[in-house]
Amino acid sequence: MKKNYISGSFLNKNHPKDEKINLFLLVFSIKQMYFLFYVIWNRNPYRESRYTQGICVKFFIFVQSMSQIQLEPFTSVDFDQFIGWITSEKALIQFAGPTFHYPLTREQLETHISSESREIFRVRHSTQNCIIGHAEMVVNKRNESARLALILIGDPNMRGKGLGKELIRELLSLGFNKMNLHRLELNVYDFNQSAIACYQQAGFRIEGILRENQRVGNQFWSTIVMSILKNEWESQL
Repeated sequence: MKKNYISGSFLNKNHPKDEKINLFLLVFSIKQMYFLFYVIWNRNPYRESRYTQGICVKFFIFVQSMSQIQLEPFTSVDFDQFIGWITSEKALIQFAGPTFHYPLTREQLETHISSESREIFRVRHSTQNCIIGHAEMVVNKRNESARLALILIGDPNMRGKGLGKELIRELLSLGFNKMNLHRLELNVYDFNQSAIACYQQAGFRIEGILRENQRVGNQFWSTIVMSILKNEWESQL
């Protein structure tokens, strides 16, 4: 049986207006604490000690946890919305590679979610309380690693707002902090420069390129392999 790494919201979902107000106040307070901590940290002569660094890592993880993004289990209830986001064969291949075939169906998704090695998430916008995307982690327990896959902000109205970056940060925190993995990796097509830039800003490094390994119609697409190690993630907090 899979271990559930996803924690519930600390706010009362029965009162959406109160939730938005409480979340705003909490995030505002945390950001003020973050700024104060940053000032203290840069003036602290003991900041190189392991004890101080340990406290810093935990604090920055806590600050990052105040994200607009929540990861929740992906179930059959989400199938229709998920299928609606995939509008063409090209879009499906760019999003999922060879994982599915077009047109995407509920039967394909039923088989897909039965995999024991995959942690499959729907992505909720916590302040607007709606599902906006999808993400997965293919876990290799023996090597303490995972591959991030099928990452998507599916709602067109939510794109271009920095939520993709927040989603990546949330996945990194989940993989390294809660699952205690050593390495995370992902694949991205070489023409997807915006995604590559997003992953690099999160700390991923390019390891190599699989040249023209994916055929799409009469074209061949090349795949870039990127990764980040736990110590690299911790060093940038």
